[in-house]
Amino acid sequence: MEKEYDCFISHASEDKDDFVRELAKCLKDSGLKVWYDEFTIRAGNSLRKEIDKGLSSSIAGIVIFSHNFFEKEWTQNELNALVARKNATKKDLIIPIWHNIEYNDILKVSPLFADMYALDSKEGVSVITKKILSIIAELKNDEDSSISILDKNNAKRQYMETIVTPWSEMIDINNWNSWAYGLLSSGQP
Repeated sequence: MEKEYDCFISHASEDKDDFVRELAKCLKDSGLKVWYDEFTIRAGNSLRKEIDKGLSSSIAGIVIFSHNFFEKEWTQNELNALVARKNATKKDLIIPIWHNIEYNDILKVSPLFADMYALDSKEGVSVITKKILSIIAELKNDEDSSISILDKNNAKRQYMETIVTPWSEMIDINNWNSWAYGLLSSGQP
């Protein structure tokens, strides 16, 4: 099933002006379908429904870890949803970016995420964008491979149903041993 978005950006609103907005724009300008609140949510929309939709219909989740991020309940809920998807799919779909935060800071609040290789906003938006494009291309290839495996399994099942099963019924393969016994036991080649 094709996803509506390539990536969902989870972030604290306090980090928009100095990093997140520019990253979202650069990713979108690079051709990615980006779920970012300022691009997606319109006046009158339900915040929860729109965020749920974005989380469930994105290939990857970009998480901007910062001091602000860890102080917000909303961002923690988004992270929980991404972790649930990661665990269910067994795919590394979370792309962590550290923004104005160090390893020891993350280790204090989330040892699980301190262990993940992360990008750092100090690298600059253009470098991070290139890395994210590469990661998402890889995830898309994995998704395409999963689809082709399903297609192959469906083709195999269809082959069995339309050719092998009717043929084996027609030649009465379940009774092959009894009607072939005479041929095989007479010493004939």
